[in-house]
Amino acid sequence: MSSGYRPSYDIGEAREIAIAGRGTTQVWDSGPIRTNEIPVLLLHGWNIDAPTNYGFAFPSLCEQHRVVMYDHHGHGHGIRNAEPFTLESAANDAVAVLDALEIRSAIVVGYSLGGAVAQTLLHQHPDRCAGLVLSATAGTFAKTRREVIEFAFLGRLAKGLRRLPESARATIFSRVLSAFTRRYPDWIAGVVAQADVITLLEAGASLGTLSPEKITTPAPVPSSFVVTSIDTIVPMERQVELATELDVDSMHSVHAGHEVPIRNDREFNDALVEAVRTVTNAAQSHR
Repeated sequence: MSSGYRPSYDIGEAREIAIAGRGTTQVWDSGPIRTNEIPVLLLHGWNIDAPTNYGFAFPSLCEQHRVVMYDHHGHGHGIRNAEPFTLESAANDAVAVLDALEIRSAIVVGYSLGGAVAQTLLHQHPDRCAGLVLSATAGTFAKTRREVIEFAFLGRLAKGLRRLPESARATIFSRVLSAFTRRYPDWIAGVVAQADVITLLEAGASLGTLSPEKITTPAPVPSSFVVTSIDTIVPMERQVELATELDVDSMHSVHAGHEVPIRNDREFNDALVEAVRTVTNAAQSHR
């Protein structure tokens, strides 16, 4: 597979919107909204962009729902500014996207980092979350002493890189990128390379700040969880633990690892579509 390859997704054209004075981001919106419909907001994972995380599932989701997705701060073509990436600021960005599209509330879907942002969004802005669908995420990422140290190191590294010239940052990023993406298809390196290295590190560090007092359990809205059962990044046990704490209404397990969204895995896509459909139907019946 050549380094110039990237899958072609049937997701339509993106458009730029302003995010509450913080900058602009690319947004994909299948709109317009239909009467009594609750839109679906997709929040992607760490390091990649929205199309890479949801490009294969997006068309199927759009058959039944209005679907919106965008690139997080510092990821893909997401907003660029000097403010640190935090879960709280990322949740506020999500609200700003909803505001820009005049969407009052949405079924919030979060994968990995997107799941941490989704939990924070529900906790900070419960009125904007009509339902919750999580996958390959946890309620606590820094559980062991080693994990606490590793996530804290990402934050310290980000601060250190801010003091370096741009050329030095680029050199370090290139070396880290080569090691990080070795296990993935070549085109993934191109996706990650579009991002801002400092913001990526801050986003990783932000996962270490997620804690029980920052999330709302049990979930006060209809909810579902798609478990990736052979995940070595977010172990299945932690996913199930969070699903249990949230007291989700339905669970779906797929025999897949953390990279499943980029593989165009039919089982995962079908499970995600079913989870969203179930939560949407429950949310609409509660209106």
